[in-house]
Amino acid sequence: WEGKRLVQLSDLHSGDPNAAQMIRRAVALANAEAPDLLVITGDFVVRKKQEVGPCIRALRGLGARLGVFAVPGDHDYVQRTTIPMPGLFGALRGAGLRLLLNDAVELPGGLRLAGVGPGTHQIELDHLESALAALGGRVPHVLLAHSPDTLPRAASAGVPVMLSGHSHGGQVVVPFYGPPITHVRLGRRFASGWSGLGATRPYTNRCIGRHPSPP
Repeated sequence: WEGKRLVQLSDLHSGDPNAAQMIRRAVALANAEAPDLLVITGDFVVRKKQEVGPCIRALRGLGARLGVFAVPGDHDYVQRTTIPMPGLFGALRGAGLRLLLNDAVELPGGLRLAGVGPGTHQIELDHLESALAALGGRVPHVLLAHSPDTLPRAASAGVPVMLSGHSHGGQVVVPFYGPPITHVRLGRRFASGWSGLGATRPYTNRCIGRHPSPP
């Protein structure tokens, strides 16, 4: 996979003000990169099933040579329970996205890609063991996880790279201090960009949409 191009999007939050415009722009920018692989690390909607349709219509334009893969976020479940947002998962699959819900796949050229459900302080559905079992116990080269909080288990399993979102980069970053609120149980250094834990290199996407206020 040397020389291949991977593009990551995260936390689209369809339903937020300006979300439709932001998602369309993100799709256009992603396609302009001509990616070999495109991944989305969750939070397609905010909190209503009516937000599914506009999101899917925008995502139908996405393309990558070896496919578009995704994992759900905590907002993609009804009130952050274990019940998926009605119609969302089926609509994503219908739009050509492959959901890796505690699952994994080996792509042409040998890249092992795994994905887990959301694991946050409100919902814990990230069953890494199931994803590893799907590879026959082999370690994935890249793990998709909505929240950086999955990182300690990924590092323990020897996963070399983990891609996540959820934190929105802290949204507000105080000079010389960093983000006061990250929505992540790990330290602030895991709130955005590249970091590290053991031999694992995690990358936290700063996300497309803003983090919504409570209903």
